[in-house]
Amino acid sequence: MLRIEKVAGKDVLMESEIPFLKLFKKGKVREVYELGEYLLIVATDRISAFDVVMKTGVPSKGIYLTQQSAFWFKFIKEHGFSTHFVSDDVEEIATITGE
Repeated sequence: MLRIEKVAGKDVLMESEIPFLKLFKKGKVREVYELGEYLLIVATDRISAFDVVMKTGVPSKGIYLTQQSAFWFKFIKEHGFSTHFVSDDVEEIATITGE
């Protein structure tokens, strides 16, 4: 279940809820789910400043943050260093969850 709101006519992901996964932690702008030996980090479109979560989010913020992080984790791996990063591919993640 996703809580999606409209901002300037665009969808904004304010909250995620994945019923078949156990919520490990909910932060100000991310939700972390247990995925067996892995963790699934969902970046929402929520924004926070000075430890306050704003009532409205920024459209696609979570997507852009995820893409930026994935780029750098892949770049680091290509240069011979290991990280905690597994995948940003939804289909690959689905094979891990079994859903």
